Amino acid sequence: MAKNILLLNSEFTLAAKRHGQAASGERASSDEWQRQREETERDQSRWFSANSSAYLSASESSYVLYISLLLQIKREIKILQNLCGGPNIVKLLDIVRDQHSKTPSLIFEYVNNTDFKVLYPTLTDYDIRYYIYELLKTCRSHARLVPTAGTNVLSVHQYVKRKKEKSKEDKEPLEEGVEEDVGKRGGGGRGKKRRQWRKRKEEEGRKGGGGGRGGRRRKRKEEEDEAYLTSAAMMAYGALDYCHSQGIMHRDVKPHNVMIDHELRKLRLIDWGLAEFYHPGKEYNVRVASRYFKGPELLVDLLDYDYSLDMWSLGCMFAGMIFRKEPFFYGHDNHDQLVKIAKVLGTDELNAYLNKNRLELDPQLEALVGRHSRKPWARFINADNQHLVSPEAIDFLDRLLRYDHQDRLTAREAMAHPYFLQVRAAENSRTRVQ
Repeated sequence: MAKNILLLNSEFTLAAKRHGQAASGERASSDEWQRQREETERDQSRWFSANSSAYLSASESSYVLYISLLLQIKREIKILQNLCGGPNIVKLLDIVRDQHSKTPSLIFEYVNNTDFKVLYPTLTDYDIRYYIYELLKTCRSHARLVPTAGTNVLSVHQYVKRKKEKSKEDKEPLEEGVEEDVGKRGGGGRGKKRRQWRKRKEEEGRKGGGGGRGGRRRKRKEEEDEAYLTSAAMMAYGALDYCHSQGIMHRDVKPHNVMIDHELRKLRLIDWGLAEFYHPGKEYNVRVASRYFKGPELLVDLLDYDYSLDMWSLGCMFAGMIFRKEPFFYGHDNHDQLVKIAKVLGTDELNAYLNKNRLELDPQLEALVGRHSRKPWARFINADNQHLVSPEAIDFLDRLLRYDHQDRLTAREAMAHPYFLQVRAAENSRTRVQ
């Protein structure tokens, strides 16, 4: 099987390079890898030599744009490093730089993707459930892992380890004298006494009190427990699930960024160039996401949006898949995009959302939107798609495509929806067999 390497850059895409024999998913030998790196750098040097005048000798505004693109690439690298090892996240294999411009380019794992315009019309009801569930794994949120400041987000491993250590502290027995002392004080100093007792025990252990086969067995048991808890957490915090749990919004979820190898039933969420770290209360740029998948919050200039933006985009994808209408909301520009949404979801709820967030539409946009009643989802069912649309599918869609971003399902809630009952059962069955 030929080795496939995909190189992506914000300015251009080099074709996948194929070199030598390698098992599926294996990395090439170190010599071959180095040769591939050198070839890639030469390719980029030639490209930049031919186009340098357009970038480095252009006007000041073009230079600012160039710097902005570099910063975007650097942020994407940082985000991918934070997401390394997450389920269904495209793997960043390497970073190469042009010798002259020093512009970084990213090398990702190869996915034998089928164009969604070809693939989606062939998907069965179960296929859609399976792939949407796998995509949800990448973004299921877990608010406790999100920091209030900075970007030093706990990894799942660190989180599980801390929880385990805290649990051990709470369960450790105290010596009789310590218990008596705590009782006399009314219980208020228990934490301090426990720490003093544990410190004394650790010192005794360093002096030779913790060896022997029993000590080794306990250590091995603790290591096995930690490995199990970590793997269980990784499964639980599965691509939207996982990125949200790491404090990251993707902000460009769409079929073009969901690579599917249908033969291997493998899904990868790609293109993290618009992704951003989330901090509660922070205001963000609304010029993100592709038009057909933009949430209403972006179209009405709500700056303090959050992870739920990704859930709206997922809902647009899902609607396109089950109704076989791609894209589902087909606006010609951002204003028309809001009009298309209003013609389906109605304007009463839109106005309620605007009032709740103290927002006003531009008079011109308000006139374009007009007044519309809400359409029932059944209006979109026809002979071609009725086998894909079930009551659970409609309920699931209805809980994603909501104006108010705070009313949408989180990724965790979405994965627990009855629509995925078959998929969860199959996954649990595979887990038991393994």
